[in-house]
Amino acid sequence: MAVTFGLIAALCWGLGDFLSRFSARGLGAWRSTFFGQMPGALVISSWLLLDTAHWPRLAAAPPSIWVLACLGASFSIFSTYAMTRALMVGALSLVVPIIASYGAISTVLALLSGETLAALPALGIAVCIGGIAAAAAAPRNDAALRRETAGIGWALAAAAGYGTALWIQGRFVMPQLGPAAPLTITYCGNVAIALVFLRARRESLAWPPLRLLGFTFGYGVLTATAYISLALGLATGQVAIVAVLSSLCSALTAVLGFILLRERMAMRQWAGVALILLGVGLVNAG
Repeated sequence: MAVTFGLIAALCWGLGDFLSRFSARGLGAWRSTFFGQMPGALVISSWLLLDTAHWPRLAAAPPSIWVLACLGASFSIFSTYAMTRALMVGALSLVVPIIASYGAISTVLALLSGETLAALPALGIAVCIGGIAAAAAAPRNDAALRRETAGIGWALAAAAGYGTALWIQGRFVMPQLGPAAPLTITYCGNVAIALVFLRARRESLAWPPLRLLGFTFGYGVLTATAYISLALGLATGQVAIVAVLSSLCSALTAVLGFILLRERMAMRQWAGVALILLGVGLVNAG
């Protein structure tokens, strides 16, 4: 089930990241985050309230676990903003694979903290990481893509934050609290912090215009589905596999950018996509 949940998360994130670009460019980073995260906040908090079977488990959790839950949520909230900024200013085929390298960060942290893998899945993860690196490499002589490098710093920051958050939540928090509570903290935190910054910067809180409504709420629903799938996958305890498989969203988003936005991809980027798919096969075979 870890493989299935990881792939569902990758599919939803890949489509959601593509839609998020249009929402962020039309509304700005904080306004897009505020309205885009709202569907997830409503759905996941409702899940927490209705799933009464987990309430005793939450009440019995030590304070240290709640502190770690808030810490993981803080990394995730920062990463959501960093990702939105990267999508606003960078080419999808460049920044999304970089963001997706969070799976490598989570995997390294998981292995350092004692998680073990069989040989074939471990090889598949290594191949996936190599594919992500290749897909993120822009051609040196492509001036159009070099002009988009303003998003690389934000993309790297998002990758580091997401990777650390996923490891904290998968290793320490979700085994104790389950998936609903950590996700509720993250989503409600995203909405609350976006609202604070919108008010502080005196930016508009007007409802998104009709032309952007589908992009904004579409990416919100897809992202929420991805987070739920990711959380259910992490609950299996196989953090490394779920982390890497969920990061395959980069391949889908890069291909969408190439087909629909006519963003150019070098041969090394196509080779990276092929390596990613090979790595998925190896993970599944294990």
